[in-house]
Amino acid sequence: MAKKKTVKRRKKVAPKSVGLAPTDVAAIQDPELERLTQQVQSDGGTVLAAYREPIGGTTVLLAALPIDRVEPTPFQRDPSEPHVKRLMNVIETLGRFLDPIIAIREHDGYWTPNGNHRLQALRKIGAQTVIALLLPDPEVAFKLAAQYWFNISRPEKNEFVGFTETGLARIGRHSIGFNSPSVSEAWRARGCECRSGPIASSSPRPG
Repeated sequence: MAKKKTVKRRKKVAPKSVGLAPTDVAAIQDPELERLTQQVQSDGGTVLAAYREPIGGTTVLLAALPIDRVEPTPFQRDPSEPHVKRLMNVIETLGRFLDPIIAIREHDGYWTPNGNHRLQALRKIGAQTVIALLLPDPEVAFKLAAQYWFNISRPEKNEFVGFTETGLARIGRHSIGFNSPSVSEAWRARGCECRSGPIASSSPRPG
């Protein structure tokens, strides 16, 4: 007789017991903030606002960045052209762009671990500027990639995300649920081939 799967119940949390109060979100004490603000300005961008993210309390800049200074993280797969076209139609129909991408500063420009489809749609309609939530901690790019990778991958069915080998190794230290030192090794331990390439079109795609 098969054992019943144990379901862990989430502990109840008291209402309004997590994170910052609205009055605390604007209280910023981050030595990296001034440096990052100066870098944005020297890159031809503008910092519109700064605040503390209300769950973890980390600093976030709302910035207008030159679109030609922003690229997707190099370990992501190619964007879905149908998805890009749908976003182009929405932006042009509304005449507005109200969904900032997430970005980090890397080398002499910016990487977006979450927002490549929006970035490509803006480029194709000829936009000069992309609005971004700019995070001072560059490691967040790999944390986001690792989270997304595990959310949509199903190792038990030998299904994988099309990150490059280098990208998989780099995001491995942020992976959750594997004991191996890298995601690549984790895949191989489960008999999967680690290679670059697009995933199935039915899989969810971050914007």
